[in-house]
Amino acid sequence: MLKKGLLFSVLFSMFFVFSGVAEALTCQTGYVEYNGSCHKQLACKHGGTQQGEKCKCPAGWNGKLCQSAKKCSYKTTSCGTGYEATGKTCQSGNNKYIECKAKACIGYDYTTCPTGYKQSSSCMSGETKKLRCNSCASGYVKYNGKCYKKIECKHGGTQAGDKCSCPAGWNGKLCQSAKKCSYKTTSCGTGYEATGNTCQSGNNKYIECKAKACTGYDYTTCPTGYKQSASCTSGTTKKLKCNSCANGYVKYNGKCYAQLTCKHGGTQAGDKCSCPAGWTGNLCQNAKKCSYTTTSCGAGYEPTGNTCQSGNNKYVECRIKIPAGYTKEPCGEGYTQVNIFVSGNDIYYLCVANDCSAYKKSCGAGYDAVERCLSGETQYYTCKPKEVPEGYTTSACGAGYIPVDKFLSGEKVYYKCGNYQRVGRHNNKNNGNISITNDNDGNVVGMYYGSEN
Repeated sequence: MLKKGLLFSVLFSMFFVFSGVAEALTCQTGYVEYNGSCHKQLACKHGGTQQGEKCKCPAGWNGKLCQSAKKCSYKTTSCGTGYEATGKTCQSGNNKYIECKAKACIGYDYTTCPTGYKQSSSCMSGETKKLRCNSCASGYVKYNGKCYKKIECKHGGTQAGDKCSCPAGWNGKLCQSAKKCSYKTTSCGTGYEATGNTCQSGNNKYIECKAKACTGYDYTTCPTGYKQSASCTSGTTKKLKCNSCANGYVKYNGKCYAQLTCKHGGTQAGDKCSCPAGWTGNLCQNAKKCSYTTTSCGAGYEPTGNTCQSGNNKYVECRIKIPAGYTKEPCGEGYTQVNIFVSGNDIYYLCVANDCSAYKKSCGAGYDAVERCLSGETQYYTCKPKEVPEGYTTSACGAGYIPVDKFLSGEKVYYKCGNYQRVGRHNNKNNGNISITNDNDGNVVGMYYGSEN
């Protein structure tokens, strides 16, 4: 059964709803209104406020009447050494707690420094002491960020990690050994030259040698006909330059040939003689043979221009004398062949200029060239009067016409006439009349200005 107060409140509310009266809800003593209903009043604690049949509690409290302090999983108000706040908090009653975690200690990677390293700083992470080990312990040296056990480098070497970086000439872990070289020469002897390669062994510097090149020294023994002009030692070999000719040999075009006894003024050219005119043979010992043996041409003959030397004798070639006016070239355009002359194997021609006496050198005005005639190098023509165009006449233009063109045919003058027509008076600057000239077909061929008579 409903309690009396609640029942009264419900019935009272229904009365106002059904009666249509809109008035504020009033709860009975000991009840409070919440969201349009009356609820029995509660005794909320610690600052809580009633909402219906329960209390809304402030931070840190819970329970129906906010009578209980909220339970927290951590109860710390400040983080101790080795810890740092996570950022999370918890309220329990009137107490505010913070959540803590072990300090990150970034860069502190050790709890005990590795061999060769020593602590450079420390950091507490919770209950653990964490170390930063960036320094090298006594008896160790740092190289490229790492610590290596110190070693005693010799001969000026410097420690580089777990071994020594050695100066030139030394090697071994401690630079204790002199470097071995494949050659141990400090200077190149006769016949040798330095390659440019060097090798340091301990404190000694050696150079590499090779047999001297002796460029241009191509022989160890000179070929037949040649003799030594210079020598060069290449290693243990003597090399020769053989640019000179040996006795009994002469040079021609850079080569040596056995000397010849050229006759009749000939000069040696390689393995034979270069002979003067009139002589032949390997030694110029033979007189040249000529197909003609005449020293002068007789009557009725003349020299061709060809000559032949045989030994010390000079001969001329002769032919029958060519009559005047004859030429070896055939007659060209503008000429007529009138005779030929044969001398030996040659033919000669007599040519005269063509007869163009019936032709003229040029046609005058009023004439057209019809036929051409070439006499020697000069051109001649036959001429005829020009053909008169249609519409031209030799008669004078009649009344009302004026000549508008003329044409010359032969020695005659022909005219083309146009009618003279007055169009009207025109007040131009000369106060003259305009006249238009037409040809016989009615085409306008001229316009004239003139004064009125």
